[in-house]
Amino acid sequence: MPDGSSERGGLTPRMWLSALLLAVAAWVLITFGGVIVDALALIFGAFLLSLAMRPAADYLARWKVPRWLTVILIYLIVLTLLGLIGGITGTAVNRQVTVLLRDAPALVDDAARTLDNLLDDIPWLTNLFPSLDQLGDTLRQAVQQIATALFNAATGAGAFVLELLVVVILSIFFTTDKNIGRSLLVNWVPIAYQPRVTAVVVNSTKRLSRWVVAQLVIMLYTVVAYGAGLLILGVPFAFLIALIGGLLEIVPFIGGVVALTLSILAALTVSPITVVWVVLLYIVVTQIQANVVQPQLYGQAVDIHPALVVIALFIGGQVGGIFGALFAVPIAVVITTFAHEFLRVEANLPDEDSGGSAEAPETPEAAD
Repeated sequence: MPDGSSERGGLTPRMWLSALLLAVAAWVLITFGGVIVDALALIFGAFLLSLAMRPAADYLARWKVPRWLTVILIYLIVLTLLGLIGGITGTAVNRQVTVLLRDAPALVDDAARTLDNLLDDIPWLTNLFPSLDQLGDTLRQAVQQIATALFNAATGAGAFVLELLVVVILSIFFTTDKNIGRSLLVNWVPIAYQPRVTAVVVNSTKRLSRWVVAQLVIMLYTVVAYGAGLLILGVPFAFLIALIGGLLEIVPFIGGVVALTLSILAALTVSPITVVWVVLLYIVVTQIQANVVQPQLYGQAVDIHPALVVIALFIGGQVGGIFGALFAVPIAVVITTFAHEFLRVEANLPDEDSGGSAEAPETPEAAD
């Protein structure tokens, strides 16, 4: 009869092996945690990009157009549009900067004359405005900060291009290979957990697809609302500036900042008071977007309460900056979908999309 004292009173070889594997996994996470997070972010970004291209690929596939050809055509169209916008923008910005440099002395004189008249009428305002020396120091610091930011952007351009290339390549694989989700599930998920994991993947994919549509609507809102306001204010190149801001709105805050900068440069060629109205317009448009349009649209598209959307955006921005805010809502979608699936199975409720039995799909093809 085998002696079971070793199993009752000590560690078995399997327990030693498990402890060793846990230690190795912990060391890998601690040592390469940043790299792992970056890799997961790239994969997740490529997956979101593939969701935006899948409807076109699925539609053209009915007409016997290869999916890879559809993806290449989409990228060629996007690159062509970006090239056209970049060329037009470069010409417009160059023209605006030339006019601004030409009229800058007169604008500065008008502003200084207006400030002097205001200080003569209201003497106590002198204490509220900085002296010329203080303005010079502030301007010098601002120039140094801008130079540092430009240097950091230039040094990080290579890494950004490499990451963008990885995202593009992965998105092509995710869009063209409809069986990639099935392969991952079969190879990496135990058979007992595959139905539940499949249900999470299917529901997450549907919600994320709706999130992509919501993001496109937000971009359209930015173009229409900000562009209409700039047209009313008489700002040159109003629609072009709004279009650039709307396209860049795929990354939260970046599109608005770029659009505001371009619109201020354009407004300076009109009058100083136009700049004030442009800033006020930007504040109104962005506040409506952040507090009304974005939460409501995200909440309806991905079935998340608007308050949770605001919290997710806040946490994502605090943790990961701009890109954290970009991935905040999609990550919240995945987390809530996983929680819903877990609670559904525990309560033996029907699937939220099928409306049938509580059993998840038996095969992972639906994940595609």
